[in-house]
Amino acid sequence: MFSIMNATGKHDSVVDGYDVVAWSLEQSCLSIERSQPLRVLQGLSHHQRQKTMVSFVNEYPNLEDVANEMDATQDFISAFREKEEQRLTDLYAPVSLKTSTVTSVIDASREDPDPTVQELLAMWRSVDLSISEGASMHEEHEREVAHEVEQETQIQRPPRVNALRRDVDISLRQFVRSGSNLIFRKFTRAYDVVSLTSAKDSAASELFGHLRMTTDFSHTVDRPQSGYYDSYLRPANWILTSKQDAQPADLLLVSQYEVNQLFANIHASSAKVKLQTYEPRVTKSMRAVDVTPAGLTYPSAVGWQNLTRRLRRELHLFAGQLYFNSFEEYRELLADITTAKSTAQAEQVLGFIRLWVAIRRKGQNFLPTHVGQMVNNRTIKEGAFD
Repeated sequence: MFSIMNATGKHDSVVDGYDVVAWSLEQSCLSIERSQPLRVLQGLSHHQRQKTMVSFVNEYPNLEDVANEMDATQDFISAFREKEEQRLTDLYAPVSLKTSTVTSVIDASREDPDPTVQELLAMWRSVDLSISEGASMHEEHEREVAHEVEQETQIQRPPRVNALRRDVDISLRQFVRSGSNLIFRKFTRAYDVVSLTSAKDSAASELFGHLRMTTDFSHTVDRPQSGYYDSYLRPANWILTSKQDAQPADLLLVSQYEVNQLFANIHASSAKVKLQTYEPRVTKSMRAVDVTPAGLTYPSAVGWQNLTRRLRRELHLFAGQLYFNSFEEYRELLADITTAKSTAQAEQVLGFIRLWVAIRRKGQNFLPTHVGQMVNNRTIKEGAFD
């Protein structure tokens, strides 16, 4: 603001938009004036390199011959190479003691009859030479920027594997029609699928004891060369529960394909199962699907409240949820992991959760999240859930 007032001469009155525009134009003109010596030197250097290139082409019509003659090669390189490194004397010594390359460029161009060169020299004589020091420093900054290493991210995708044929399991059709718990027991257990990944551990049977899944959900591709299905797991987005129990203690994970094929049957008036959509909470601002916000009611949350807290917790862990819905949920999970277990056993369970969530998040960093803090033995305070 002080600079704008000085530029416009307004010291006692209010500065308006016109003053800001006038100040901006003045600063642009000053910037162009400061960089003029640098542009003149760059133009002269370019003209000298151009002349050198013409002379080499005249002497060596086939430039490949230059590579065969060592002396010619060195002369060619020396003619185009600029002095990059500079001594401390060149940078910070008084002007009278510097051995700057500016003088050599100007002197080499004085006898050149080219009108463009003479025009550039006339511009050089007309500028304030004291500004050239700032221009030299600006050129040094340009060189530093020009030599920055450009990094390009390369995404390493999983190896190509043949996909399995999609089909709806007969047991799933029977379960949709009857909702029978006996049929439910025929489906694959979640911890059996976890054993096919690099996170295989006995802790999976304890953490995912009430989750089952269909064949189409659990088997997606032929067995990879590595033997692990880490990169080929389906997201947990669709679940089925039986309507026979008021508070189901088990749930079935199904694929999008199966939902599309059986959608009409599931929503028929005689359906014995309930279909619910699910999305793990992977950001702190994201609303959990199984929690009803204070003062709000929506039908989809009612079905979630019929599920036990234990069952919802298993689903959250299996799907790779990163945030707990409340401080109480965090305390309950931590108590189940540490109670009646030795320190080594508790560390083993936390290690399995760390590896399983890493597989679910496909390598994304989750250390700052609730789950990331817990598996790295960091205490989460109650204020982190606000």
